[in-house]
Amino acid sequence: MRNNSYLDAVEPGSRFPSTGAILLVRLGAVGDVIRALPALDLLRRTFPDASVDWLVEERCADVLQDHPDLRRVVILRRKAIVRAASHLRLLTSYRELRRTLACLGEARYHTVVDLQGTLKSALLSRATGCPVRIGLAAGYSKESAHRFYSRPVDPGPDRISRVERNFRLLSPLGVDRNMHPLPRARLTLSGTHHAWAAGVLDSLAPAARPRVLLYPGTSRRQAYKRWPAERFGFLAGRLHDDGVQVVVAGGPGEEGLIRTVCEATSTPPGVVPPSDLRQLAAVLERVDLFVGGDTGPMHLAWAAGTRVLGLFGATDPVVNAPYDAHQRGHRVLYTGPDSRPYRVKGQQARRWMEAISLDEVHRACGEMLRGEA
Repeated sequence: MRNNSYLDAVEPGSRFPSTGAILLVRLGAVGDVIRALPALDLLRRTFPDASVDWLVEERCADVLQDHPDLRRVVILRRKAIVRAASHLRLLTSYRELRRTLACLGEARYHTVVDLQGTLKSALLSRATGCPVRIGLAAGYSKESAHRFYSRPVDPGPDRISRVERNFRLLSPLGVDRNMHPLPRARLTLSGTHHAWAAGVLDSLAPAARPRVLLYPGTSRRQAYKRWPAERFGFLAGRLHDDGVQVVVAGGPGEEGLIRTVCEATSTPPGVVPPSDLRQLAAVLERVDLFVGGDTGPMHLAWAAGTRVLGLFGATDPVVNAPYDAHQRGHRVLYTGPDSRPYRVKGQQARRWMEAISLDEVHRACGEMLRGEA
């Protein structure tokens, strides 16, 4: 008899055992971890007495630190494991991985929910020893990850928001994804984060007028998602002429993009100094509009409650745009075809991104700042 038989009989509204410990697995990337936060909110509100842990890679862990809905954040130090293995320090690599696996095994989870659906995340879910492992069914998971789940879930149509797909992955637990108020992405920011952000904006954009943050970058391997950096500079100049305060931000390795933005206008925007994710979130809470492509900081702006103007051409906005169940507050400019693969890379993607005109971005900014979005 299967150990997860209680899932077969679960009905909507039924209660998860109050003593149960649940593990959520979403290792990365930053935007995907942020989009999984509403699922955590839904889980916690449905089962307030359960203990919830989260397995994540170290580069994304900052988003989850000090989160009140989590008992523990279990960090997979993937870079250290891979670095040691690449230098043939296999014992060091094994010990590092073993520490994480031991931590997972000692927790004795009642249920594991793999929100990622890759072979790596599925193997880690299996390594917990938990008999109840929920994940994406065949056709939705990658690398045959579904073979490692005791309860594969078909999330329905391909073209749904990743936030909504995460909700559907919780369906075997009987959660009500339509509860009110709607589940949200909660960030935990300290007074130190808020003080840092206030100091930055007081120095860069002190006047009491609208503030817009431009984010021209993406990860290097996803450069095909970028709108041309010089156009961000042209946009900054136009917004300045409109009486808007403009700041620009970027991550490590994006200094060249920021220079291009600043050099493209005679009124360069203020540059947000290097920051961690929660410092950037605190800055985003204090601006009126975020403008950028499909990248982690765009989802961070959404989680921070800031209106987003998303520039899309390389990826599908139905799947990746800021989740807004009531269609309020955010806007997407998209130039790709209606029917297309989930992601298009290379020169074709760049052409679609370049097809978004400066005029339409400027016009959309003005409308959103006037509350017409």
